[in-house]
Amino acid sequence: MKTILVVEDNEDMQLLYKRLFRKHQNITVETVDSGESALQLIQKITPDLMIIDISLPGISGLDLTRKVHQHNAAIKIIIVTGHELSRYEQKAKEVGADEVVSKDIGKEIVNKCRTLLGL
Repeated sequence: MKTILVVEDNEDMQLLYKRLFRKHQNITVETVDSGESALQLIQKITPDLMIIDISLPGISGLDLTRKVHQHNAAIKIIIVTGHELSRYEQKAKEVGADEVVSKDIGKEIVNKCRTLLGL
């Protein structure tokens, strides 16, 4: 069983991620609404993959990515943005993101996650 931790402050987006993965019996999805909550949770569980919104209240998605990799560099990370990809792609890669995707791509997120998880 693989675990994905979604860090997203929008409840509708959290539900969307859960729905996108509910058909995949070998994937469990946990959600939190802030970077601070994510940092607390990864002390208790080790997700295989994190999907992190770039624009979070408090700690930003980029700063969270940097901190996650300091804690455990093996965790795969996808940064998700509603902004123009080219504006953040290089910065996200520099802090350790494996992928940077637009919130507009829906099903492609599932495919990228499955690839990163080796499923």
